[in-house]
Amino acid sequence: MKKRNLFKFAMLFALFTAFLTFTSCSSDDNTKEKDEIIDPKPDPDPTPNPDPKETNFFKHKTLVEDYTSVGCPACPYAAFILDELQTTSIKDKIITVTVHDDYGSTKDPYRLKNINDYVKLMKPKFLPSIYWVRDSKAWALQNNFIDGEDTSNGPRYFINQDAVLGAIEKLNIIKEKSNIGIKIESQLTKTAGEVKVSLQFTNDINEELKYVVYLIEDDLKYKQANSTPLYGNNTGKGRWENNFMHQHVLRAANNFAGIKVAANETIKAKEFKTTVALENYTLDNLEKTSVVVVILDKNGKALNAQIAKANTTQDYEIVK
Repeated sequence: MKKRNLFKFAMLFALFTAFLTFTSCSSDDNTKEKDEIIDPKPDPDPTPNPDPKETNFFKHKTLVEDYTSVGCPACPYAAFILDELQTTSIKDKIITVTVHDDYGSTKDPYRLKNINDYVKLMKPKFLPSIYWVRDSKAWALQNNFIDGEDTSNGPRYFINQDAVLGAIEKLNIIKEKSNIGIKIESQLTKTAGEVKVSLQFTNDINEELKYVVYLIEDDLKYKQANSTPLYGNNTGKGRWENNFMHQHVLRAANNFAGIKVAANETIKAKEFKTTVALENYTLDNLEKTSVVVVILDKNGKALNAQIAKANTTQDYEIVK
């Protein structure tokens, strides 16, 4: 990555000090957690991959979930990094979902009524928490993930791509191919609709899987607490960003833990099909809404994901 000019020493010191204080907002005021990079051993695929010379695979996309809140002053840090990832080489290989909850006395307008199901499932202890492929442990936010330089108009910030992509590489979750193909069709209004999910398999998996259906919406303008030096906050203090653009906001979910697909349905000879009804949600703009389908293994790890604009068809993406 092209090396850029660093801060002046004073700006570096201020940013590092700020990072120590805003890296996480505890979701339990009496709980403090020390962040650390999670470097798990990769789980094996449900079954060994067949010979790629003889078999077509499906495109793999990695799920990343950001547990956040409009009232959390540290949360813009995670939002900034995930937005900046859209400028990197993995932008087409990840699907981001921001899961909102209340924080302190601040009520979050994007909080789902069944959010407690997600909290029980993932057990977050601080805000923000970034989960890759539904790993039960949060991905740490490190002070070297953000870089910057002095300009005449104040400091300009950007992610350190080497540091961020290096941390993601350690997780071994960005892949080119998957055994599981996902097709999405939807018919949605601003308050209700249905999603048709179809699955195909490169080879016989013969193990129970689960599927999750999300509706996410982009470009939602609402206030955001911000104690970071990002998004133009060069005051050195916390403040409200009154016109903050919230991206990838979860607006509806069928079941956070996933609906089961029987083992005898996960074989090459079959195409699994189901229809998911969604209701009692509220969207601002259908044109900014997308459907996300996530396939989990029996232990809840995300094996593959797919995204499609609302009221469109996303066919299987084949990779030879």
